[in-house]
Amino acid sequence: MSGSGLSLPPWREHTVCAVCPSLLLALGEFDVAAKPDRESRYNPAVDYRVTPDGTGVCVHPDKLGLPPGRYASAAEPVPAPAWAGEQDPDPQPQQEPLRPAAVLPPPVSAPYTPPPAPSEDEAGGEWGPAHPAPVIPDELLALLRRQIAEAHPDDLSAVLARAESSARASWGAETVVEAMRRVLSGG
Repeated sequence: MSGSGLSLPPWREHTVCAVCPSLLLALGEFDVAAKPDRESRYNPAVDYRVTPDGTGVCVHPDKLGLPPGRYASAAEPVPAPAWAGEQDPDPQPQQEPLRPAAVLPPPVSAPYTPPPAPSEDEAGGEWGPAHPAPVIPDELLALLRRQIAEAHPDDLSAVLARAESSARASWGAETVVEAMRRVLSGG
């Protein structure tokens, strides 16, 4: 069983079933049947349909973009898929690594004014006389605001994780976490 080396591109994954072998195997490493049949059954151990001999099989050639064929079990040549030559319709730009010393634009909102510190009589609260809130540098706030503003909504969690990790090297975990809280809450 040898594959074509060609795999389903990420922007086409939504067109196939959640249990299609094309999500895990290269084209040619599984067969394509014209439709579901009694010969192939879903195998939870591999998370796709298999024939009795264990060969993976896709049962929706129209969704995959390949005609039916015994590409893995009989080594039939894999034709070019219907989507060959397609370009990613929504390519994501490469993100620049965070650099704390970079020239930063001025903050887009008014400076943050922290709430008054709780008195010793008040219970709870993360910061207080024994543990004052960290001083948040304006350049850190501006850096985080810029990274978040430039992030694609689908990439926001990765951008936040990268921003936190990079900024912690320069400003320390406690300061970065408080800065992220402030920026994400609109401050």
